[in-house]
Parts: sequence; structure tokens; C-alpha cells
Amino acid sequence: MSETDERRAGGKLIAHWRRVRRDTALPSLHDMALDAHTGIRDASFLLLIGDAPADSVIVLCGERVEYEDLRTALGQTLSAMRRTVLRDALYRLCREATTERRPACLAGTFRYPRGPLARYRLCCVPLRADNAPVPAFSYVLGSFARKFLPNANGGG
Repeated sequence: MSETDERRAGGKLIAHWRRVRRDTALPSLHDMALDAHTGIRDASFLLLIGDAPADSVIVLCGERVEYEDLRTALGQTLSAMRRTVLRDALYRLCREATTERRPACLAGTFRYPRGPLARYRLCCVPLRADNAPVPAFSYVLGSFARKFLPNANGGG
């Protein structure tokens, strides 16, 4: 992982996940110590994993997460979010992170309805519940970052 990646929210999340993972197959939510790492917590969202990605419940959305649909659906399932390219990408990353039991990231572009074009980066890491056996996963902790592209909406 490059130094630039470690400065990004997703890079910080993955680097921290790898540090706390050590020799365990999957770190727990407690291992991540989000209260002590407010920079990561404030830029992350936490999903309680359901039987399918659409059934996962959004249980935390940090104040620096720039994904309005996640904030609006806090306490609800992902299926409560309106269907967008980003929601579909989040489904895919949740599935990949939990199936592969490793971090998963995706970058791309999307256009806001009647708005600007933006570049995004979405990263997710799988976590087990504090009392769960090591092979089981219960949560996905993720980060989302976006950058509006210049002149993408005819403006400056």
C-alpha cells in the first residue's frame, strides 16, 4: 500500500484492519477500537450483515462520510436506499469482503441526478462480532470518498 493510499480514508481503514488482524483470521469490531481511532470512525460506516447484502443494516455513519443515502438510511437496511450505481457497488463490495474475508475496494465515477460528475472510492473490510467464533463475520466497516470533477456539469 503506497503512502498516498494510507492518507485516504479507505487506505487508513485497510491499514488499521491489517494491523489489528495480526494472526487472527478476522478481527472483531472490538479489535478495531473505533472510539480510540476517531479519524477512522468519523470517515466510516458500519453495516450489520444480513443474510444478503440488501438485508444488511446501517448501524453507524461517521460525520465525514459524504454518502448522503447512507446517512438518510441509518438504522435501516441497504434495500431502503434508493437504487443507484453506488448502492449496487456497495452490495458487490459487501459480498466480496465477506466471501473472500479480506478488504475490498472499488473506484469509479458517477453522476448525481441533475448534478455534477464525481469520482468515488468505496472500501469495505469484514469484521466478526466480539463474541463470534473467528471464522464467522458479522459486520462490514467501510469508507466512502468522493471528489467532484471540474467542469463536469458545465460549471467551473
